Amino acid sequence: MAGSHLMIQGTGTFAPQTIVGDGDSLVTLGGRMQVIPDPDFRFANMTWNFTDISCIADGGQTLEITDGGQLQIFNVDLTNANVAYPVDVRTFLTGNCTISFEEISLDNDARLMGSKVSLSTETVTLQRNSSITATACGPYGGAGGYDATSGYGYGSGKMNEIGGDGGGFGGHGGQGLMSLYRQITEDFNLDGSGGEVYLNDSSLGSFGSRNSSKYGDYLLPIQMGSGGGGDQQHFGRGGRGGGVVMLYVHGHIYMDSGSEISADGESVYGGGGGGSGGSVWIRHVDGTRVITANPTVIYRGDVVGSGRISADGGKTCPQSGCMVSPDYPGGFGGGGRVRIEKVTTLF
Repeated sequence: MAGSHLMIQGTGTFAPQTIVGDGDSLVTLGGRMQVIPDPDFRFANMTWNFTDISCIADGGQTLEITDGGQLQIFNVDLTNANVAYPVDVRTFLTGNCTISFEEISLDNDARLMGSKVSLSTETVTLQRNSSITATACGPYGGAGGYDATSGYGYGSGKMNEIGGDGGGFGGHGGQGLMSLYRQITEDFNLDGSGGEVYLNDSSLGSFGSRNSSKYGDYLLPIQMGSGGGGDQQHFGRGGRGGGVVMLYVHGHIYMDSGSEISADGESVYGGGGGGSGGSVWIRHVDGTRVITANPTVIYRGDVVGSGRISADGGKTCPQSGCMVSPDYPGGFGGGGRVRIEKVTTLF
């Protein structure tokens, strides 16, 4: 498939085996289409995009993505500000595309991504800068400009004239410059001097942001992050929240130093607030038989290697260690949640 775009919409099945593209090749499946592994599904240097409620049927032997190939799963409506979050694993699985193979292998800049990534397998191998990710795949950030808006999601960051607030989830989102700083022009206690007062002063703490809130359960990380608020003056949009990665791995996960499993919030540097991190849950058993979270689990299998597992909040300043300022007025996104029910080795 050289530079082609194949779109299949409707109800039915599709049974590819090994396909190699040229980097620009794209296959989009919509409606109720299903890919039938026979018994493997292998592709390289191309993109497969699953929308609506299309998915890959259970029963495959090997899912192998190599040489810049991408498998994208975007079957979640994120346009509603009040995204309906599940309360348990059963609700999460209902209507969600869970990809089930005995072995899942990504190599050489391969990527498996989506708003809700749900995988069931015996082993996962990530090599040479490959990733399983829901980074910046969650609820949208607010628009920037004169008609700036707040972000989407339960912990959405609010818009401000200068500096949108960051989205919240596992931690509160950071406040933008306008939320941190107020100019009091005719305050009686300051004798009308027009002095400047920072809202992080303990006496003025009640004026802080009421958005960017924490929510969810740290034992049940199956919720998305939230979008950051927009900035009016700098026309900066807010960052998107992180999505959800849930892995049911019976055996081991192997990761080399350049690989990652992530659900980070989106970083933005134009004045909007950063998106909050989403959820990463690496489970030790088949999740279809485990409905509720349990703080005491029996670990089975290892996470081996030196890769990165994260659900970080989005940044709003490109330099390490910098603070909210007139140059970068947006608030940082709050962190997400990561739960690993395995032994970690060599991290």
